[in-house]
Amino acid sequence: LDITKKSIVVSNCKSERVLIQRQIEECMKNSITNTKSSHEELCPICFCGVEDDLIILACDHKYCRECFCAYIKSAEVFPIKCLSENCNNPLLLNDIKSYVQEYEFNNLLQKSFNLYISQHPELYFYCKTPDCTQIFNKCPSSKDMLCTQCFSSICVSCAEFAHEGQTCAEYQRTKNMTMEDKEFEKWKNANKVKLCKNCGASIQKGEGCQHVTCAVCKSHICWFCLNIFDKNVIYQHMRSMHGGIHD
Repeated sequence: LDITKKSIVVSNCKSERVLIQRQIEECMKNSITNTKSSHEELCPICFCGVEDDLIILACDHKYCRECFCAYIKSAEVFPIKCLSENCNNPLLLNDIKSYVQEYEFNNLLQKSFNLYISQHPELYFYCKTPDCTQIFNKCPSSKDMLCTQCFSSICVSCAEFAHEGQTCAEYQRTKNMTMEDKEFEKWKNANKVKLCKNCGASIQKGEGCQHVTCAVCKSHICWFCLNIFDKNVIYQHMRSMHGGIHD
């Protein structure tokens, strides 16, 4: 073997010379095959050579049709991107539409739309009626709206059923209450019952001084503003801030 001249000198019998020649030819054949396959484009999904029934995208990458259609139908993340190495480009809608069935394409659009709505609850929400597919824009300053599908009245500020006579905060606090709890809430509102800011206890005040002591936590409360003070300064607060200690 002469490395500098890249040649093999065979000095033995003819049979050995033929054997070596065959081995060289086999090596050359394998080299040509490997070179060819190294340039052959592989489907980025199944990693097989793309030959028959192929798909060529706008980014010039090729897919097996079966692999591509399965990839599109199973998509859960949007936008759908090309899987070829170092590509990652979003697929064009025209490319997708060209290679899948019409109903599959429509299902894909619906899936993408639903995902967008669910990921932006600060902007959009579905009607509260079960199985109703109406979508509303969330708008904190807007009034109630009538659902055009189920005709329910919806508060577009808090995304709940309309709650006339209650603020959104009041409705959120009472919506899971029992009937007895709701009746008690109505009674408290009608009788000017207020809550202790320290412990949350319900307090009803009769006539007289606006200094109230919570029966539960013993906090000293100014009935004018419901703030809590030390018993030694509460009267000074009422006189300076509210003009006296009585109504």
